[in-house]
Amino acid sequence: MNRKSVPQAKFSYDLSPVEVIVTKGERRWYDFLTSILGIIGGTYSSIALAHGLCRLTTTQVQALFK
Repeated sequence: MNRKSVPQAKFSYDLSPVEVIVTKGERRWYDFLTSILGIIGGTYSSIALAHGLCRLTTTQVQALFK
């Protein structure tokens, strides 16, 4: 083995095509309502989690400097 040779690695990726199927169909009103309520609930949960984290961090930092 030659000490002056540089090790090499070759990577190749085969990206398979993605198929998208579009179908038209009727949606019931409660499907729309469920989706909207899910989005609102998820947003509320995320904001409440971020608020709790900020509050905990603030409390810990204030206790650290007292």
